[in-house]
Amino acid sequence: MLDASPAVLGLGSGERVTEFMVSFGIVPSNFRQVEAPVVYCIASKWLTGGSQVVNQADVGGVHNGQWIMATSRWVTTIYKASQPLPRTGY
Repeated sequence: MLDASPAVLGLGSGERVTEFMVSFGIVPSNFRQVEAPVVYCIASKWLTGGSQVVNQADVGGVHNGQWIMATSRWVTTIYKASQPLPRTGY
């Protein structure tokens, strides 16, 4: 896991990460996904319930000497709980 918090990245007040890239460099021919990729994010406090954020993931690589790329886009709807969620484990 990689900590990309504002403090770790040395961001100034009001600065935010809006894009990042992961590069694996040259990999062996049997390189493949072994776990489902996950990105955890915290929504900015100024976003209100019902706000929508467009996410985009681009992936690419060279296969048989040709650059192959795919793009996926989806919308995340921000919500704010109207009441505290129930506690479990009692």
